Order: sequence, then C-alpha cells, then structure tokens
Amino acid sequence: MVEIKESTPLLDANGCVIKEGWARHPYWDYNASGNLKNLRRSGWDSYTLTDPDKSIAINAMHANIIHEGLHSITYIDYSKAFAAVTVSEKMIRSFLNKNLHYPSSSNYYSYFDSSMVMSFVRNANSYFILLSSPEMQLESETGLKLDAAFHGNEDEECIACAFSLNEKGKGFIYAMREAAIPASGKLFFSDHVSSIDNAIGFHEQVRSDGRGKGRIYSVQINAQKDGRNISICANAKDDTMNAVYSSGRIRKMSECILQHDGKKWILTDKDNTISMVMHDDTSFTIPDYKGIDKIERKCIAGIFSGSVILPDGRECLIDKGFGQLKEISWKEIK
Repeated sequence: MVEIKESTPLLDANGCVIKEGWARHPYWDYNASGNLKNLRRSGWDSYTLTDPDKSIAINAMHANIIHEGLHSITYIDYSKAFAAVTVSEKMIRSFLNKNLHYPSSSNYYSYFDSSMVMSFVRNANSYFILLSSPEMQLESETGLKLDAAFHGNEDEECIACAFSLNEKGKGFIYAMREAAIPASGKLFFSDHVSSIDNAIGFHEQVRSDGRGKGRIYSVQINAQKDGRNISICANAKDDTMNAVYSSGRIRKMSECILQHDGKKWILTDKDNTISMVMHDDTSFTIPDYKGIDKIERKCIAGIFSGSVILPDGRECLIDKGFGQLKEISWKEIK
C-alpha cells in the first residue's frame, strides 16, 4: 500500500475512501468526510496497560457494531496464568455511542452500569483512563479499579491505514494503532492499592461502515529492555498494520507468519527481522464473552521470547514479552 504523508478527508460524499494507504500518523480526517450521517457505522476502541514489573495487563474495550454495543474489562496475571473478564450487562444503540464514531484530538467517552464504570479522556496526545469492576472475581479477592494515564507526545509515530472493502470503493475500514506508550497510574483492589510507575500503553482504534466479513489472526507483544518500551503488533497474512514500536518510532514489518508446531507458537516475518516464541506451558486462555452475535473472539495470553529488529536498526533480544494472540471473525451485516 502507498504511504500517505499529508492530511486528507477519509471519505468522499458517496462514502468511498479518497486516499487508500498507510501512514505513520493519523492523517485521515474522519470528521471532515462527506455524508457520514447516511452511513452505517461500526468500530471499537481498545486500551491495554501492561506492567512488566507486576507481570499483569488490563484491557478495556468499547465497541459498536451497527445497533449493538459492547463494553468489557479484562484483567490478566501472567505470573499466575489467570485472567478474568467483566462484560457490560446491557447493549446500547449506536446513536448513544456518539463519541465512538467521531475520534478527534480531544474528546471523551464514558459508560457505566451496575457491573462496571469506564471513562476515557483524550487530551492532545495523552489518554486518561478510569476503570472499575466491583464484582470482578479475581483469584483471592473481588473487584478492581484502575486510574491510569498514557503519556504520548505529538512526534510519536503510529500505524494508521484506510482502504475500501471492494473493487467499487464501497465499504471502508480505517484503523490506527498506538503502542509502546509510557504509562502510569494506580490499581485498587478490594483491600490494597498498588502503584504502577513504569508501564506500557497500547491503543487500537477501528472504524468501518459494517460491510463485509472476514477473519484475522493478530499478535500483540509488550516488553521492556534497557529502559525502553517495545511493542510488536502483527496480523498474520496481512502486512498493513504490522510494526515494531519503540522510543516514539515504528519499523513497518513485512507479512508475518504465525504458526504452531505442537508445542509452541512461533511468530516470524518474510524479511527475517523477527523471531518470537511462546511455549504452550506459559500460555493460558482468556475467557471469551458473548455479546455481539456478529463477532466471535478467541484469545490466549502467554510469555514470548526471541529477537526483533528495532526501529533504529539494532537487534534486540527479548526474554520476557507479555503477549496476546487473538482470532477474530465477523459476519457480513446486511
């Protein structure tokens, strides 16, 4: 795909992508696109905080698929091979999910019911996140709360892309991933508070008009080495969003191969710039959730080790990368 290097509206008046390609910054302007009021809109935002010192990760997602909405909070403890998920108790209609559809440099989104509270505030390049799941069942206690910030800056690179879903230009996907973001905060359990001083933030944003069907296999690995955050994000069989993130820069990767040899998962790419392995004895399943009948998600987590070429061209050996493998399939929405 062509690299886009300047700002452009995402869609024309007919709902077609004006410039297809990928970019190191989110150059596509979704709000300036024509005829958005007449489009069916779907999408999600996913935020993950990984704390290597504590071997934990917390993910929050809010999604909207045409007229169905879903909210989830996931807690992962890699040291204990344990994960817990809270899912919103009610669905919302798309017109109540307005801020999901109009990403901008400064906005907010919030949701609450009796099972959870979530709030996301974006101010310029930083994110402020508040999560609460009072009834989440952990191994030895009940309930958690996270108050965290992702400390981004204007010069940091990301991966963004926009493309049509068919040859006639109808149907679109716009996606953006920010990773290896410095993060900090506090994690509150039922009987104690834990400070998070040196964590890794990840944010994925996807928008579409809900057309098409498909299946993707994605890998996300977060690690720290020599005082720097490192994130590896890859989709098997599609190189559009494949990248290594570190120190505010990205290195776009070629097509990645994800395979299982009976004992371990292996992630490589066609240019031989990455070789990461997750052994089965370090992996465990993240509980699935049933909410949107048009989407099925399977996810496992575990510890990766191996080598990767960083954006500055140096090879980095990683002995403890906190990873997630996801298989996501979706049906065509008529």
